[in-house]
Amino acid sequence: MIDLARYSRTLLVVLTLFVLGIVSPAFADIKVIVNDDLITTVDIEEGLKAKLARSKALRLAMMKRFKSNSTKEKWREMVQRERPTSKEEAQKLQRKLAAQIKRDVARSFKPRLRKAVIQDLIDERLKYQAAKKNNVLLSMEDANKMMKRLASGNKHPKTGKPLTLAQFKKALKSQGVSFKKLQQRIRINNSWQRYIYSKFGRQVSVTEKEIQQLMRKDKSSTKKSVASSTADKVKILKVSFIFPQKAKSSEADKSKRFVEADTFRKNLSSCNKITQKAALKSNVKIKYINNGMKYAKIRTAIKGRKDGQLSAPVLFNDFVALYTRCSSGGKKVVIKSGDPAKRKKVEAFLKKKAISRLAKRHLRDLRQDANIEYR
Repeated sequence: MIDLARYSRTLLVVLTLFVLGIVSPAFADIKVIVNDDLITTVDIEEGLKAKLARSKALRLAMMKRFKSNSTKEKWREMVQRERPTSKEEAQKLQRKLAAQIKRDVARSFKPRLRKAVIQDLIDERLKYQAAKKNNVLLSMEDANKMMKRLASGNKHPKTGKPLTLAQFKKALKSQGVSFKKLQQRIRINNSWQRYIYSKFGRQVSVTEKEIQQLMRKDKSSTKKSVASSTADKVKILKVSFIFPQKAKSSEADKSKRFVEADTFRKNLSSCNKITQKAALKSNVKIKYINNGMKYAKIRTAIKGRKDGQLSAPVLFNDFVALYTRCSSGGKKVVIKSGDPAKRKKVEAFLKKKAISRLAKRHLRDLRQDANIEYR
């Protein structure tokens, strides 16, 4: 039996596309129709641009290309051909080469990402339709409030103050991100979440057995990971005694700076005292390094030393460095399995996980039932 309602909607979409195609050819560049909603080439290209900007694989491929022998050879050829006569001209030439490499690498990534972008856009349309149909679509007023909160969560690079909405729009534009597209994406995702919770929230239940199993597992893994979690909290303090400009060619000045660093490290036993004393000295920089233990030179320097006990001076080309371990001092608390607060968190986590599974399954069902036409 023919579904007259669906047939009427499809006919309306076709007629609309026909009229728009006559008025403006740009509107006729439709790639996918999802029920009554359209996905155009512009949508796909914008989504592709955003995905490329977030792609870690693309950044790694670009770095590899920059360091390749072929790029070095290309740079030599450009220099010989263009013959820059100043530092500014050479930098301009470097930017030109970098932009060319970026375009080439991005072009090779586009085919594999285009399919994923189209699927994301289809899912976005289906989420929007489901939320709208069930009257849980976030209002534009609420969406604007969310964008204001998002803007205020970012700080101005110069003033350090929270960004206004106008400043946030300008910052997004400079990064090639459409404010309206981002707002629409956030609006749809939040509306979809509201829809999913309204549909499945009351259906999801977690058994006491599941809660206790996860709590016991969490308690066991916590005990095993106390050492590693403490290591993660360790920061390395680096104190650098910078050589004066002339010292780069003066061994006597380097030796003098080395002795100064060696004298500085004596009679100090805490990171706070080290930073306070270093701040009073000229040409001395202090820096905290996260995950510093992954560097062999630092591990060797602080081996066998206590927290706050500076290492022997380590010589570099432009400075002498001292290192020490600075633990956070915070001990990881193992919460007992009977703790009500812990139990509540575990229950909420399990429910969220169950609802997430149902959301994926429901989106898959919507995709199967949808009238999706590729053009």
